[in-house]
Amino acid sequence: MKSIPLQTGLMGGRRVALSLCWLVLFAIVGAIVFHALWAPDVVLMSTDDNVGLERATQRMLEASAVHPWNGEALWGLPVMSLVRPGYFLLRGVSAEWFMNTFHGLCLALAAWLLALYLRDKGVQPAACIFGGLVAFWVGTNLTLVYAGHVGKYGTLVFLALSIFALGRWGRTGRSAWAVVAGSAAGAMFLEQPDVALFCALLLVPLGLFEASRAAGGWKVGAMLRQSWGAALAAALVAGGASLAAQGSGVTDVPGGEAPEAHWAYITQWSQPPSESLDFIAPGWTGWRSGDEQGPYWGKMGRSDGWEQTRQGFMNFKLENVYVGVIPLLFALLGVVESVRRRREDRAAPAVWLWGGLCLLALLLAFGKYFPLYRPLSWLPGFGSIRNPNKFIHFFQVAWGVLAAFGLQAALRMESKQVRGWLWGAGIAGGVFLLAGLALWADLSSGAERLAAAGWGAMGRAIQWNKAFSVTYAGGALLLGAGILWMLKTGVFHTVEKHFPQHGKKAENLPQCGNNFSTVWKTWAMWIPALIVLFDAAVILAPHYIQTMPPGLVAENELVRTLKREVGHNRTALATQDGFYNQWLTYLFPYHGIPSVNVTQLPRPPADYQAFWAAVKDPLRTWQLTGVSHVLAHGPVAQQLLAHPAWAAHLELAWAYQPYNDGRGGVGTRSVRPTLDAPEVVLKVTPVPPRVAALESWREVEDGVALQTLADPAFKPFSVVLLPPNSGVPAAPPPTGESRSATVNVERVIPGRYEFSVETTAPAMVRVAEKFDPGWQAQVDGKTVPVVRVDYMFQGIYLAERGRHAVVLRYAPSSLPLLLQGAGLLAGLAAAGWLALSCWKNDGATA
Repeated sequence: MKSIPLQTGLMGGRRVALSLCWLVLFAIVGAIVFHALWAPDVVLMSTDDNVGLERATQRMLEASAVHPWNGEALWGLPVMSLVRPGYFLLRGVSAEWFMNTFHGLCLALAAWLLALYLRDKGVQPAACIFGGLVAFWVGTNLTLVYAGHVGKYGTLVFLALSIFALGRWGRTGRSAWAVVAGSAAGAMFLEQPDVALFCALLLVPLGLFEASRAAGGWKVGAMLRQSWGAALAAALVAGGASLAAQGSGVTDVPGGEAPEAHWAYITQWSQPPSESLDFIAPGWTGWRSGDEQGPYWGKMGRSDGWEQTRQGFMNFKLENVYVGVIPLLFALLGVVESVRRRREDRAAPAVWLWGGLCLLALLLAFGKYFPLYRPLSWLPGFGSIRNPNKFIHFFQVAWGVLAAFGLQAALRMESKQVRGWLWGAGIAGGVFLLAGLALWADLSSGAERLAAAGWGAMGRAIQWNKAFSVTYAGGALLLGAGILWMLKTGVFHTVEKHFPQHGKKAENLPQCGNNFSTVWKTWAMWIPALIVLFDAAVILAPHYIQTMPPGLVAENELVRTLKREVGHNRTALATQDGFYNQWLTYLFPYHGIPSVNVTQLPRPPADYQAFWAAVKDPLRTWQLTGVSHVLAHGPVAQQLLAHPAWAAHLELAWAYQPYNDGRGGVGTRSVRPTLDAPEVVLKVTPVPPRVAALESWREVEDGVALQTLADPAFKPFSVVLLPPNSGVPAAPPPTGESRSATVNVERVIPGRYEFSVETTAPAMVRVAEKFDPGWQAQVDGKTVPVVRVDYMFQGIYLAERGRHAVVLRYAPSSLPLLLQGAGLLAGLAAAGWLALSCWKNDGATA
């Protein structure tokens, strides 16, 4: 009597074991694709979220993992308050380990979850693995590793989890799966809100589709009862992230901007439809900007009006959208077969849905080239998101799903249907090969034309890549035709010839055919997945999975000098050209050298813009922001010291000779400190305090405050300027008695100050940190207000004389965190309940 339950339990155990084997398989894929990191003491190379930035983020998270403040860029910037899983992982491991494992870990998890979704749809294992590889291990989802963009990879995991949970919900009808899906969809916003919003938009149709399956049809009432938990969980997490974004100012749109200028800004990185060949021809438009083996020559990232003004970017692109011909062939086959077999194929509606989502995501990725993108940008939230090409992430996932369904369909196609696809792929492959042959024949003259057009010596690399990409695509098409030929020969159809499968389940059919056919079929089913793995590891990885030159973050004599001399102050760079920009990107963040310079800030906050527009004197800016040391080229230092007003407050402190350290970085060697030195470090005198206590202050309008700060006659730190209605009592009039105020700074980390102040009268403490309403202060254990001073800095009023212990920390409202936590806990509780139910069911069948 218990044989059937026991058999069910064993099958469930085998299913779990197979799932774990798939996870291990994707981990092996990660090890193969990231093979460049096998050598000891190497670190993954990336441009944006590099190991230096991750070290800086770790310091940022010391004060708070959920209320981070970027205190090492400019003079402070708020960061969104999020329960971000990636942050918690980063706090527990080294920055190097995080860089080397996080991207591959996320891709493996995302591919695994999508493969499980496909298995629930009845897709065979080989096709499931194929779909997971196509969705995540090629194209943008892989090649963005070079740019870093850590948050996008965390988003991909939660996207795949949401898709998997939605599929389980539709199949089982259990509302707990809907809650898991909703919580995962909301969690996307914790990692990369802009990509999450794009993906969430396209998840809505999928959610409605699965809701209809769970409800047994398109019954509005039943669907609402089934889906309210998912909607609530998603709304809580995403809503909390939205509140955090608004509180940090990252969604602010500059006022007074012309609509067309704003449109040009948000659509600058639109995927050009004319470059669509890149999806199937690897390196057609080059690999990435600046790559000597194939510089990007397209128009992605081109600044508006560049053709007329030659101002801004000609182009800029760091990733590659190449997915491959084989995935395209099977995706198209899957869509066509779903239409042809729509009456007996239960998966046909799902294929149509994914086909529509795939097409819609691609059209939206075209951005300014797609007429309907403009009305989309009018919707709340979308108008502040830059780069429509972020839709490519979802497009590629949809492509992977379609490719898996296509391979599944190909395994059951009849010979006459295969024949048409075989001829089509063969003819297309021939056309591509002929085109490639023409490009190879034109290699020299094409390179000369490109050189004359401004590409110089890189013209030959561009022409070579174009010829290679088209030839490779042609060869892949012929390989696809070869796979289809195997289907046509009947190797896979021994059963089909004798037992047509129309309207029948394959597992109920007799298994015929010799062992050779079975083995051949088993191996041949995996050929598409192996092709994708080859593309990832051999074609794409050498260009995008690279090791960072160790010299980029190697401590040099300059870094040691700055660490010793700067203390709690900041540094500044008089210019940002050459290796200075490299130091700002890698070296300074890695070693914790704070600087008021940043490598890029496309849309700075309004208070920064107003301050820079008013205070144009660099020395005045350095004084007000607590800069103690300024790095400058020798000739630039000479110009600074030739200015009489500046020379009175700048002295030559150190000089050095930069040199190539042989490890990809710039070493420094100290030289005699003279203005003839190639590079110098100037010291601001007297050293501007990071924290100062003043006994004079007054209220003025913001415009007057900016004019006063910019006035050459104004003496910094002589008086504190407060906005009207600050709530601070008027400063006491001079009495003729001696007054003093001293500050002892004990600790400064991003988001937190600890210092003591000793005064003989009421005083205003001025902190050279950007003001934000989220900052809180405690004086001798009592909470006191933090006021805005000197237009955009922080102030604390001390009403009583004497010695005071002050703690200043960034602690904005926790309401966004409470909402996020509630949504995440709902998802975790639902997942726990599902796991417990499964465990109980397995126990009952044992």
